[in-house]
Amino acid sequence: MLTMPLTAARARLAEVVDHARVNHEPVYLTRRNRPVAAVVAADRLVELLAAEAELAGAGAGERNAALTPSEASRLREFEELAARAARHIKPGTAPLTDPAALYSERAARL
Repeated sequence: MLTMPLTAARARLAEVVDHARVNHEPVYLTRRNRPVAAVVAADRLVELLAAEAELAGAGAGERNAALTPSEASRLREFEELAARAARHIKPGTAPLTDPAALYSERAARL
C-alpha cells in the first residue's frame, strides 16, 4: 500500500496513476497525515462499483426499509455515481466494462 501527501501526488500525478494501474493497488493520498482520497485503476473502480451495486441490490427491500432518509439519499447518489462512472469507462480500457458481466463473474467467484 502506497501512501503519499496530496502535494507530492500533484507533482507526480502520472507516476501515481501508473503505480495504481500497473500494481493493481490503490495509492492513498493524505492531507496533514490523514487519508483524504485514493487513486485506483479504472478497471478496479468498475469492479468495486459493480460489487457495491450488487450488494445494494441484494435484499435491497429489507435494507432500504431500515434506512434513514439521509442514508437512502446517499445510496441513491452512490448508485447514480456508479452508473455515470460505468458510462465513462472507454470500452477496452478495462477487462470487464459491462456491469452485467461483472455481476456474473463476481457471483461465480463467491
